[in-house]
Amino acid sequence: PVSEWLHYINRLSVRKTRRDMRLGYKHRDWQRARTQAGHFGKSLIKGLYMTRVEAQIVAPFHEVLAGRHILPKPIDMIETLEEAHEIHGNIEGESPLSTGIAYHIMHGLTRSGERNGICGIFHLGPFTCMQESVATAKIEAMVKEYKKKHPTLVFPIIHAFFGDSPNTNLESEIAVFREQCYQKRDML
Repeated sequence: PVSEWLHYINRLSVRKTRRDMRLGYKHRDWQRARTQAGHFGKSLIKGLYMTRVEAQIVAPFHEVLAGRHILPKPIDMIETLEEAHEIHGNIEGESPLSTGIAYHIMHGLTRSGERNGICGIFHLGPFTCMQESVATAKIEAMVKEYKKKHPTLVFPIIHAFFGDSPNTNLESEIAVFREQCYQKRDML
């Protein structure tokens, strides 16, 4: 959702301005510290305002959407990845978010503490997007490491790309992925 992306961007701004404020104080650059403190305050106020407006907009749909938001907020996913030493906090954009979603689902870190019937991950991105290429490589590495610790794991993941050079085998790969997901579902 758009609101989660806006919160993510705002929280990144808070992190950066907090870091720059500290650097200003550390190097006794009072002008820099004062400027960053102003930006920090603005970002906090924007975050509070966005949270309030979002709550008002979502309120009528609360019952309908109950149980659908099982993943943590984007910035929380990134902090979890940082704590697990899977990604560095200075890497921003789509790749840490895609990686974070895969990590949370693989490790059962959804809000309810289980996979919620999720039987696989279909990772889709633009063909020449560097962010999604990084995410694909990182997700594959995480799956490989996770399977070393859990050799009986059956958790299908497919990476598909759209754009100038479509995958000619995509239909057959999707069919295999679908069957693996059905098998996983039957195991649950």
